[in-house]
Amino acid sequence: MPCKLCGRKLVFIQGWPGTSKCPNCDSIRIVNRPLAIEISKSRLDYLDGLFIDAVRKFNKNNLIAHLIWEREKFSRSFIRQYQVFNISVFLSYSILIKRIMGESSFSGTIAANQKNTGELVEHFSKYIQFLTDHSHLQDGFAELKAKSDFRLETLSMSEKLSNFSIIVNEDIIPIYQTFANNQIYNETEAQRKYEEYSKDLEAVERKPLALDPETYISRNYEVLNLFYCGMLRDEIWGKDVFDFANYQRARITPDQVTAVANIFQMPEKSPAIVDSGMFRVWLDRIFDNNLIEIERLFVFCEENQSTFPLFVELEDRVLVPHATAYLVSRLLYPIVHKELFDAETERRSKELEMVRVVEAFSEAGYRYHSNLTDKKQPSMQIDGIAMRNRELWVVEVKGWRTRRYFEHRKIQDWLARDLRGIIDGWKYSTIGGTQRREKKVSFLEKLDFVKRNMSIWGFRREDYDAVNGVIIIRDYPPMSEYEGVKIRSVNEVGSLS
Repeated sequence: MPCKLCGRKLVFIQGWPGTSKCPNCDSIRIVNRPLAIEISKSRLDYLDGLFIDAVRKFNKNNLIAHLIWEREKFSRSFIRQYQVFNISVFLSYSILIKRIMGESSFSGTIAANQKNTGELVEHFSKYIQFLTDHSHLQDGFAELKAKSDFRLETLSMSEKLSNFSIIVNEDIIPIYQTFANNQIYNETEAQRKYEEYSKDLEAVERKPLALDPETYISRNYEVLNLFYCGMLRDEIWGKDVFDFANYQRARITPDQVTAVANIFQMPEKSPAIVDSGMFRVWLDRIFDNNLIEIERLFVFCEENQSTFPLFVELEDRVLVPHATAYLVSRLLYPIVHKELFDAETERRSKELEMVRVVEAFSEAGYRYHSNLTDKKQPSMQIDGIAMRNRELWVVEVKGWRTRRYFEHRKIQDWLARDLRGIIDGWKYSTIGGTQRREKKVSFLEKLDFVKRNMSIWGFRREDYDAVNGVIIIRDYPPMSEYEGVKIRSVNEVGSLS
């Protein structure tokens, strides 16, 4: 919520969920947004140049090979022993491999090893964080804070780096809460996930799971959704690195990706290293298709940098990372089996309406009645009515899931638009790049109908001091109220009143 004294958006100096402060009342130096973006961009360009200069001191192929192995070890560790999946690290490995392959003028004076490769990834992960912070600044989710006064005319790069920091504001809280809601497990859940991954490791060890795509998506939806939305949370890497539209167009299935890897034995201390010619022979056998097109999809190399850097060719050898291929294949499920994934999302939306929302209201002390209809007006279907003491809430439930590029202002604006549309009576869609809207019964109409006709379900208006409306969604909304209607996450029902 904005500052109660002056109404300005609050900021978090030490990051969320730290203590919030008001830029005005707490005398925090906030740089105006156009200048802030200019300063942030110049810092990024400078750091990017420094990083590339450092990278070029390595032997190019040697460095790429080490990065592939470090990414593979990271993937094996995640599969074999449950840990919270550090998506930024996995992203950094993949972005680095692709970025370095596109660079030239390497001196080769430094040999890559586990220590300096790890340090390189750590530094690059910090650069990616700078890039993400800059994106938040552009989208209005963050501010540029100056530690002390400065003169723009004499501002040096050293001062730009030392005197300024990007801090998030309160607009980003629903995004962070939503990511936490999708990625953080308690100890019991963590153990359950570990047991799931232990069983799934059989797929990596050349024992494919005998599950059809629909069943697999149903059983592993939460993990698949984590990979899909986590790795595609930001356009910074979603479009340039994790764009699998070419796989989708070629009808490549997740099992085919793991099948390619599982042809070759998985060494314990390195990725599999396969002769390039032999790798292509096996591609031709598996797909029995246009080898040129399949090779363009599966072999990332100097001459083909447009695909994802999974199977990377270096000096007539292809590096085959089994565990990385397995994780990428999981990411492909929501992409190449989009209709099945969307159907499961819809099913879980109904489950939210029927189970989780009922439980949340019951735990908060409400009596809850679900799926109320009127025979005379079937369009006036009410998802639920919750009652406690002398308050009554008319409830609309939406089980929307986190979507790709969720961290961007545009997606948050669309979510806010769709929430307003429920209340105003409009359903929005985008077809062929054109936004369309369809008239629906508005939630305000439903709320008014309940107030006037609640007796048909056995309720008496005089028993309640207030009859209000609330929209409940699975994650955390970018707005808390519109036209007098509350908007809350299912996790916030307890604090509704």
